Amino acid sequence: MNLLNQSVTNNVYGQGTVTAQDKNYIYVSFEVGEKKFKYPEAFDGFLKLKDEVMQELVNAHMTQLKLKTQVIKKQEENEKQEKLEKNKRNSKSKSNVSTCVNIAFKFEEYNYEALDMDKLKIGLVKTGKNKDKPIKLSRIQNGGLCVLTTNNPEMPESERCVFGAFLIDGCNKTKNSDEGFLFANPNYKIKLSEDESKQIKFWGEEIPQKITWSSGLHRYFENEDAIKLLQQIVMIKKGTEEELLAENIYTHFCETI
Repeated sequence: MNLLNQSVTNNVYGQGTVTAQDKNYIYVSFEVGEKKFKYPEAFDGFLKLKDEVMQELVNAHMTQLKLKTQVIKKQEENEKQEKLEKNKRNSKSKSNVSTCVNIAFKFEEYNYEALDMDKLKIGLVKTGKNKDKPIKLSRIQNGGLCVLTTNNPEMPESERCVFGAFLIDGCNKTKNSDEGFLFANPNYKIKLSEDESKQIKFWGEEIPQKITWSSGLHRYFENEDAIKLLQQIVMIKKGTEEELLAENIYTHFCETI
């Protein structure tokens, strides 16, 4: 729509005249100088045309643009939801995989520093004949899920929550007396705030009758449980800056197992 030489008004700059126009912007000359405005969005309460007929045409253009934007946004949301549903269906078909490739670590507090590094110290055996020897994580595979958990010592074990997660990118299975490390894939690592973590119970709804932690520090868990935890993280991060990251971690895990 050609708006050249059209008179417009603005609550701040007063009356002006359109002196130039391209696909996305118009340029208006006011007494204070020339100003650049996005078109047609500027006419949605910021600029007003003196010519009422032209203003109605611009209003129609804005309405059409808003509808188009809404349609595109809805399509993107539908595509995202379809992708999540597809991953859920695929994960169900794979949930009978019995190999344990996932691991949970037990912390006494919210140790976010453990997530700031790209590797997690495995630690040493605390008791028994292998005391002070490196813990061997023989079942770990690349692409598996590692979650960091904590719990208030005054609360039952069933209240243990997840405050961080990452996909595994290697394990240093050391044979000497040094402590080994579990390496995190830096592209698939996510933190949960204390409020967010309290919404994700590590044990879920089905608490085992006997809860055991290997050497008191870690335990393995199945792919089916890992999928459920990642789905919860996706839901909690929805609408946040980490929404896409959570979805990518979930998608990559489902494609890997």
